[in-house]
Amino acid sequence: MGPRILPITLVVPAFRAEAQIAAALDSAIAQAFVPAEIVVVDDASPDRTAEVAAAHGARVLRLPRNAGPAAARNAGVAAATQPWVAFLDADDEWADGKLAAQWDALERWPGAGLCFTDYDTVFANGHVTARELCGDPEYARVGVERAGDAVRLDADDLARAFVRSMFVRQSSAVVD
Repeated sequence: MGPRILPITLVVPAFRAEAQIAAALDSAIAQAFVPAEIVVVDDASPDRTAEVAAAHGARVLRLPRNAGPAAARNAGVAAATQPWVAFLDADDEWADGKLAAQWDALERWPGAGLCFTDYDTVFANGHVTARELCGDPEYARVGVERAGDAVRLDADDLARAFVRSMFVRQSSAVVD
């Protein structure tokens, strides 16, 4: 049995990512639940980023001049053909089961327009710093409902938490 294909476009902004993008895309492709399409937006890279992405089956959009990751993400969202969009930076990797857990939460709470995960920061020297938002008392207290590791947050409480800090990493987000 193959992976379950989800109605998600994965958007990957990339600049000078030839050395990292294969690992990023492999981490998305290896999921048990995979996005229906992968769009890599090459932000005018002078290296082989576009070729490596295409070899991994991604649809590649190439920006004519370097415009930065936000512009690349926006171009990818504009090109998306699926109702949901996930993000993965070209130098990040998804943990096994990431998309399956998010899809489970989105099916449990169908009115959600945003789903994000905890994340680990892995430094070049191999040091790992884990971020466990669900266990953070400041964020866990705003949870309206729990199901396993998933927490549903009230939109107003989430907005107040965003004022405190932007704690959602792009590579963890799935949006409607």
